[in-house]
Amino acid sequence: MDPIIVPSMIFTFVMVLLIGGFILLFPITRRLGEAVEVWLVEHKKGGGSRSDLQALRGRLEELADRIEQIEDRQAFTEQLVEGRDPPALPHASDRAGGRH
Repeated sequence: MDPIIVPSMIFTFVMVLLIGGFILLFPITRRLGEAVEVWLVEHKKGGGSRSDLQALRGRLEELADRIEQIEDRQAFTEQLVEGRDPPALPHASDRAGGRH
């Protein structure tokens, strides 16, 4: 076997990997760069953070109102239950079909 064949095969393999990797990774890195650029522009502006914060604050206030309504309903239900007489439980003889 010729000693030049192995290094030439390794060189060819490395070149194919480099070219294939460039072809595959170039579009991905370009899109990633665009996404980072958009993120940096939005981050400098502080664009969506205030509106997102206000929307979140509004939702929290709605949830607080809803919880308050549920607390009121629960308190009302507990007052109704406390004012009732406990139900009479059937006797053992009633369950046995009236047999003594």
